[in-house]
Amino acid sequence: MSKQQNNNNFLDFIFKTPKKLTFTKLYRFYFDFILRLLYRVFIFENIPETVSETFLKLILFTQGKICFMEGEKIDESSKELLALNCSRADAPDVYYIPRKALITNPRLKKSYMLTPGEDCEIVYLSEADKYNLSEINGGLYILIERTAVMLADNDISINISQKNTRLTNLVSGDTQNTVDSIRAVICAMYEGDPTIVVKSSLIDKLQGIPILNNTSNNQNLVQLIEVQQYILSHFFEQIGICTHDQMKRERLVTAEINDNIDLAFLNIDDILISLQEGFDRVNSMFDTDIQIHLNPIIERQKEEQEAALSMQTEDAAEDQTEDAAEDQTEDAAEDQTEDAAEDQ
Repeated sequence: MSKQQNNNNFLDFIFKTPKKLTFTKLYRFYFDFILRLLYRVFIFENIPETVSETFLKLILFTQGKICFMEGEKIDESSKELLALNCSRADAPDVYYIPRKALITNPRLKKSYMLTPGEDCEIVYLSEADKYNLSEINGGLYILIERTAVMLADNDISINISQKNTRLTNLVSGDTQNTVDSIRAVICAMYEGDPTIVVKSSLIDKLQGIPILNNTSNNQNLVQLIEVQQYILSHFFEQIGICTHDQMKRERLVTAEINDNIDLAFLNIDDILISLQEGFDRVNSMFDTDIQIHLNPIIERQKEEQEAALSMQTEDAAEDQTEDAAEDQTEDAAEDQTEDAAEDQ
């Protein structure tokens, strides 16, 4: 009897673990963790019952496109609206945009070769994903992968720093008996023995050689935790979502923050526009009413950010007006002084 594949096997085309990566489980944890955060960015409404919203988000974020089609599901004769991953098929047009979409899925009775705009519609995460012809993974996959690797790697550094706090001195012994005696004393100390009697010859040995500065290690641990927060906040800033990390936020003025977001890797507003346009095409073809908008929390952050920038701009304009008035007053005073001197 052949072994049945599970869902993870079917999704291996999405989760391609980077080569020479030893912390695979930790990497996959952070990859999934970032995806779960991204799922909250957009709110989908009126999704048909035959379309999986979670799968829809997964494919959009990791591949950059998803195909809406009417297909027969297993053991059913009626056609239902499906949203599935697709790949390039046939030669592209003169602008290198694929003219056909190939749908293959182990749970469907057959494969489909469809024409966008005629018997299917493709929703793209961004304009750039229309031209992702050679790579399987598009969308935010590269950015998610990079962030997951950095978070997993830094997590290991945090763990190592924690372990280093356990060892503060290196002790030595000339004989095995001395080593055993030192080990027994240290074990008794860790067990909380309030009174430990040792030979005077062991006193100097027990003082040991300091190999780790606790203060320095604690500072290193704090820095690694801050780096963890910075990596995650930097990911969101790369897609145009304002965050408040611990490392640099207090050193940036509002204008600098907005400049960074305007120059984001893939601005969240561009993603929203592309998705809205795609779902408009889907609604027109399949008579649906799928709607998408930003999470109200992110909307509120954007409004607060814009209000802060507007206030800062007004303050700067007032300062310039006051400086100009002061300069005019000083110039007038100097002119009066010069005229008085000439009259005398």
